[in-house]
Amino acid sequence: MATRIIRETYNLKDIVRNIARGIEGYDQYAIGAYLDRCSDLLFNIAANGTPLLAG
Repeated sequence: MATRIIRETYNLKDIVRNIARGIEGYDQYAIGAYLDRCSDLLFNIAANGTPLLAG
């Protein structure tokens, strides 16, 4: 389970990086798709029992 959480967290990091790049020049549809995927990954991390730390 820890390996999956780490993998999902790295996927989340890549998506956030892509969103930042998208804001600089990609279209809004791509940003929306990245945000949808980000939401899915956060749900998966939370569903695996890992507390998400707000900060």
